[in-house]
Amino acid sequence: MGVAAVKAAVDGQSGFMVKIVRNGNGNGSIKWETGLQDLADIANVEHFIPREWISEDGFLPNEKFVAYARPLIEGEVKVPIEGGLPKFVTLDKAPIDKVLPPRG
Repeated sequence: MGVAAVKAAVDGQSGFMVKIVRNGNGNGSIKWETGLQDLADIANVEHFIPREWISEDGFLPNEKFVAYARPLIEGEVKVPIEGGLPKFVTLDKAPIDKVLPPRG
């Protein structure tokens, strides 16, 4: 998602949000790719989970939701540990010249 967002920004695309596009090939295998969606379609708009993905009592997701969500969340992230704490990447500061006028 981050790579797609940076690529869109570098390409001068603005007013979009990166989205995950799910592509099934009919044999149960699922592939994912990224796409761009107009921000006006996403921001300040309620998006509901389909009712058929919620249990009859309305409190929990059912197996249809789990089947949809599993490919998004399955797997395990291996976080490097140093001294008992997660070791995060430290980015170098790279100053750039300002190209936009000051905001008024």
